[in-house]
Amino acid sequence: NVTGRDFVDERERMISGFVLEDVDNNDTGDEAIVGVVVELYDETGTVINTTVTTETGFFEFTGLRPGVYTVKEVTPEGFVDVQDSDGGDPNVIISDVNDGDDTTLVFVDEIPSSPPSISPSPTSV
Repeated sequence: NVTGRDFVDERERMISGFVLEDVDNNDTGDEAIVGVVVELYDETGTVINTTVTTETGFFEFTGLRPGVYTVKEVTPEGFVDVQDSDGGDPNVIISDVNDGDDTTLVFVDEIPSSPPSISPSPTSV
């Protein structure tokens, strides 16, 4: 038996969201991007977990202690970052799970459009 000690049981937290492609260039996510690497960093900037998006673009990190985490999307080859759900750096989201889960993260990427080709100028004869 132990006396004079307080113990606190805290529910584990979860961070989850989606990585989506903006297919119509309106800066919103339209379709899932499969196989995107998403990294989770602790408050010291250390990577503590990595996952890959599912066929629905979904990712999650579970079993987390309450705290503030940084979630980074590794931009897939051929895509550019458009925006994310916190409005800052488009491939970094700060997630505060001190008071509960954070299940609303969204990263939006797009395939950049090709610049128009330049037609040769007519030659004079």
